Amino acid sequence: MERSMIVTRLQARRRRIEGEEKVCIQLSSSMDKVDEMVKLFKRKVDNQLAVIQATTDVRLLQMKWSDFMGMAIAADERSNLMDMAKKAPFKNLNTINNQIQKNQS
Repeated sequence: MERSMIVTRLQARRRRIEGEEKVCIQLSSSMDKVDEMVKLFKRKVDNQLAVIQATTDVRLLQMKWSDFMGMAIAADERSNLMDMAKKAPFKNLNTINNQIQKNQS
């Protein structure tokens, strides 16, 4: 074989390996982004649950859904309660913990 053909094959192999490394780096970067998004959404859900627990009466939280729906609450009041739960603002955890302690005492 000629030396130029060997060099050409080596260069082609290097380019293929570099391409594979770039793909691996991009995959790794994408997976890191997905992991960060998962952590963010978990934090948001935890904060929202804490807000709901801090702002809702303990008896309502312990009720079964069927009991809640069977309560003698006017339909517009029930929808207002559900809207309030959906629109609960995210607060930092210290504020939520303070509210929980106030509700418990």
